[in-house]
Amino acid sequence: MERIIRSILQSDTDLYELPLPDTVQIKSKFNEFIPPNLLRKQFIEDYLDWEGLRDALLSP
Repeated sequence: MERIIRSILQSDTDLYELPLPDTVQIKSKFNEFIPPNLLRKQFIEDYLDWEGLRDALLSP
């Protein structure tokens, strides 16, 4: 698994293009008024520490 994550981190993968389930979102009473793409973006920015993961796995 670490090898797969390393290969993703070393690629030019756009964070917003990662395959995530459609149900991944932050629960809020206003979700029905927010477009799904913005809910997905909120989840990515608030819960995925992409840079922290990259630093932890790719540092010597």
